[in-house]
Amino acid sequence: MSESESFADRFWNVVCAYQSLLFVLLGVEAVLLVLLGFSAWVGPPNPASNAILVLDVVVVGLGFVGSAYALFRCRRRQAARRGYELDP
Repeated sequence: MSESESFADRFWNVVCAYQSLLFVLLGVEAVLLVLLGFSAWVGPPNPASNAILVLDVVVVGLGFVGSAYALFRCRRRQAARRGYELDP
């Protein structure tokens, strides 16, 4: 780690080092989203449980989007290091 690297570079170096775990996280969150969708479709119409279901979908959805974005950034950084140009 050199002193000339910015915080963002150091951050993405650490995140991209755990790219395989991000794939696992993305898969687990995809399964959770499917299960939440199934429980919304099958579950009884109770206002209290629906509020918790919506909260769960928001939390899991944000985690899914965050891990997908991290994988996207890691792929772009790897491609840039290899000299490939990806479309924005």
